[in-house]
Amino acid sequence: MVKETLLNAAILRLRSALLETYAIVESTLNTAIESGTAQVLATKAVELAQIEMAIAVLERNRENLTAPAIEEEAPTVVEVEEDLGAPPVKTEFSSNEADEIVKKFNKSRKFHQPQEDE
Repeated sequence: MVKETLLNAAILRLRSALLETYAIVESTLNTAIESGTAQVLATKAVELAQIEMAIAVLERNRENLTAPAIEEEAPTVVEVEEDLGAPPVKTEFSSNEADEIVKKFNKSRKFHQPQEDE
């Protein structure tokens, strides 16, 4: 309701400006021609076009502009259960520990590395 009233008020203001500008054009055409009269008419014609377009845009988009705001859905809450029985994972290793882990991995996967010649 408030949106509709506000939109109507804006359109009425634009129509008022349109009528005023049109009256100026008519008045200019009914007065004696002076230097710059063509420029005044051209400027007022541009104003008329802008105002008419503004009215058309508001009227064309009236439904979208006055529609109630779409409420966003609340995010879905997901509860995660921790596996408290699992041991903590170690993430830092010394060079020797890393070499040992790689050897165990290679052995478990039956990965064959060629022997280096000594």
